[in-house]
Amino acid sequence: MIKEWSLDTTDRRPFHEEPSVSTRHYRDAWMYMQEGKEPLYLDDGRTMFLPAGSKKGLTVEELSAYIQAMDSCESFEQYAEQRFAVWVVKAGENGQMATCSCPVGMKQRVCKHAITVGLWKGTITIPDVAKHAVIGQKRKRGRPTATRPALVRQD
Repeated sequence: MIKEWSLDTTDRRPFHEEPSVSTRHYRDAWMYMQEGKEPLYLDDGRTMFLPAGSKKGLTVEELSAYIQAMDSCESFEQYAEQRFAVWVVKAGENGQMATCSCPVGMKQRVCKHAITVGLWKGTITIPDVAKHAVIGQKRKRGRPTATRPALVRQD
């Protein structure tokens, strides 16, 4: 019974060493690259700092203030404010995906920041489908309109 079950699971759900990257992830990374944000590299060349939010780049002074503030947080509010101000991206080794400190990267192990770093390093290429994907419209604000009765003529 164990032999049959172990062979059966390999056909249904294979184990993935690396996270699977969807077209949505590639599209988000492509749009992130179009924003023109500049990374700030650490001395080792593998660790990059990306600004969170609408900022286009970081200065060395801002980075040193960030690192010092992360070491000396006195409350959780201060920590959360500093934690979500800068994304720390570490490039993967031997062709592995980069890791990111953003919430999506921490949960799904792949995010637009990690893919963008791979694009900058030349280890990842974006498929043309993701570059030319049509972005749908967002829903309007407020409560949706009530459905009208079927088979009633509306003038």
